[in-house]
Amino acid sequence: MTLAYTTELTQAQWELLEYLLPPAKNTGRPRTVDLMSVVQAGGKDKGRWQIVADQ
Repeated sequence: MTLAYTTELTQAQWELLEYLLPPAKNTGRPRTVDLMSVVQAGGKDKGRWQIVADQ
């Protein structure tokens, strides 16, 4: 598997983090977002700022 970004999580890394996130609630609307995608987006943003800070 080739990672698009250096901050992108591997499947093994995601499995370590996944249990830390809150489960979907039984009430209200069902969860429609993929939490791995949300975490990946946050990592990309952090990586961009980290690259800027290094320059």
